[in-house]
Amino acid sequence: MLSLSDLREIDDEGVTFKSHLDGSKHRLTPESVIAVQAGLGSDGWTTLDECPPYPCTEAEAKSAIERSMAWLDRSVPAVAAARAAGSKCLFFPLYQGGLHPQLRKISAEHHNACPADGISIGGFMVGEDKPTTWSRLTETTALLREDRPRYLMGVGTPLDLWDSVACGVDMMDCVYPTRVARTGQVMASGGKFNVTNSRFRKDFTALDPECDCFVCARYTKAYLGHLLRAKELIAYRLLSYHNLQFMEKVARAIQTSIRAGRFEAARAEFRARYEPPK
Repeated sequence: MLSLSDLREIDDEGVTFKSHLDGSKHRLTPESVIAVQAGLGSDGWTTLDECPPYPCTEAEAKSAIERSMAWLDRSVPAVAAARAAGSKCLFFPLYQGGLHPQLRKISAEHHNACPADGISIGGFMVGEDKPTTWSRLTETTALLREDRPRYLMGVGTPLDLWDSVACGVDMMDCVYPTRVARTGQVMASGGKFNVTNSRFRKDFTALDPECDCFVCARYTKAYLGHLLRAKELIAYRLLSYHNLQFMEKVARAIQTSIRAGRFEAARAEFRARYEPPK
């Protein structure tokens, strides 16, 4: 089995990746990453970074954030040049620092002084326990500029969305909804479940009676479970669509609760219903 070190080499100038398919090498630098995003016409740009592993020593984390900050400094003129050439984007440079408070403070000061529209927060959900995630994340957001949106990368579950917002985060993204769909896991208002379980073989109701997505309007648990067991590719798309719709619904509920001034109450209600205590 190939290890991470077999597939990539990092130096101060950038990263060289080796394809796991044909062994071909591909080089990324801070400048080329900006150029790729400009070429794609993406709306939000971020930077090349080095995410330290978990666990790691403070020295290892320090080396990673210093390299990431240097790459950020090289990205700023590349973004300016791309904008001068006509590219339109929001610049969200990537913030690292491991789970070491002092290093996150140094990284925050660097990012706060950088010309940017927002910030991409990395280095969380990399193996640490959830209490550590939320305590360190709260400390991190307190260090960041309040006038810039905070985008938390790689998070997470429906409950993680509520908890991340409670820590001061504005936006999140994650492969979770589609990744779990591939194994039959469904997110629903009454809690998560696996549609391939035997108890759903003759269940001809929708995945979620409170969902108005086209999957719930047209297909039953029994049929979707059958598609997965038969390895019909459409099943992965249908469950992914539903799960993504559910995550959007959760995001809207969070937004509504904030505007109504009842975020904490709504958060507790969602947790009790989605993941009741055992």
